Amino acid sequence: MASRWLYPILGLIVNTMLGGLYAFSLYYPSLQKAFGLEAVAPLALAYSLATLFFAIGMIPGGVLYDKKGPKAGVILGAILIIIGYILGASIAGMPWSTASYIYWIGLGVLAGLGIGFAYAVPGPTAIKWFPDRPGAAAGVAVLGFGIGAAFSTPLITYFIGTVGPFTTFLYMGLIYGIVMIICGALMKLPPPDYKPPVPLPPTAPPVGVTVREAVRDKRFYLLWLSYVFAAFAGLMIIGNAAPIIREGGTAAGFPAAEVAMIIPTFVFVTSIFNAIGRPIWGSVLDKVGPWKAMQMNYLIAFVTLIILSLVFTINPWYAFIAVIIYLCYGGILAIYPSATALYFGRAHLGKIYGVLFTAWGVAGLTGGMTGAMIRDVTGSYFASFYVAAVLAIIATIFATIGSRLKKAA
Repeated sequence: MASRWLYPILGLIVNTMLGGLYAFSLYYPSLQKAFGLEAVAPLALAYSLATLFFAIGMIPGGVLYDKKGPKAGVILGAILIIIGYILGASIAGMPWSTASYIYWIGLGVLAGLGIGFAYAVPGPTAIKWFPDRPGAAAGVAVLGFGIGAAFSTPLITYFIGTVGPFTTFLYMGLIYGIVMIICGALMKLPPPDYKPPVPLPPTAPPVGVTVREAVRDKRFYLLWLSYVFAAFAGLMIIGNAAPIIREGGTAAGFPAAEVAMIIPTFVFVTSIFNAIGRPIWGSVLDKVGPWKAMQMNYLIAFVTLIILSLVFTINPWYAFIAVIIYLCYGGILAIYPSATALYFGRAHLGKIYGVLFTAWGVAGLTGGMTGAMIRDVTGSYFASFYVAAVLAIIATIFATIGSRLKKAA
């Protein structure tokens, strides 16, 4: 039998392909030029749709995972992504009035659903192979989504510069899809009588409750509420990182060329911290439990947001304090699938976490937009730091309530 670490690593590779979503804004300048667009919002709508349908796809993806195992979800997700990116490539030469709908459906709806079906697989599969270390295993599996931008950015940049954005859609869709299909074909669940090399502690959770039983549990709603507020706080800043750095650098009097140099470096560095935050916080969860790990994560994020609000207009290099935000935000994507397994068991983990993941979908759809709205209304991103800090405290409150429930682990 292959080492059980094979399956978190396969999940890491799959999620690295899915994490290319974080680099999607790299297409905007060339698409604006191709279609003669001044506004970016119509192009960014595909990203928002992908985020929304990512969360929607997690629900049927979880059902498919629980019924058919890991292969079906990853391969179906890969096929949807390939089709979506082929549609994106097909709009070359079309007027925007026609191309826009194909663009939104292909790169928004279909690609988002594909991400959701595939993302429903790696974390739960890793947890089922590692019931003794669910946080660390899930952290390794979802680490890939965090480094997806670091993997995709140089490829997208190179292809756009040589063959243009539309052929780049074709190339990237095929790269994402083929790698996912290969990894998906190799993934499997442990046998029903599987026992990890390290004996489970006496407090190990039962095999699992049903979705109906889970949604009747107060812990489920406290997990959902803390998830949505924590993710909202992170995505409000992360979703506007480049313009925030640009605003801070301009206010500090730095040359535009120097600020422009900082931004791609920032994207690369923060994607690494986003990724390593997942196994780090997963390991923290294994040691202190889900609720305490959440409280620690959100309070660190709160302090960092306050510091950022004070320094972001002094020197744009202070933006690298934000790596802590990325470290914390990446961590929550390991904390919640692990908490779901610990509190509700592993038998129906795909379906239950799929429902819980709608919290991230709500945050993903509205978080970045809220930060941009604050900028449009006030003329600055300054207030968004304080709004995000308040959201982090609210998430901490829900996690604290959860820790005091009688059933809490």
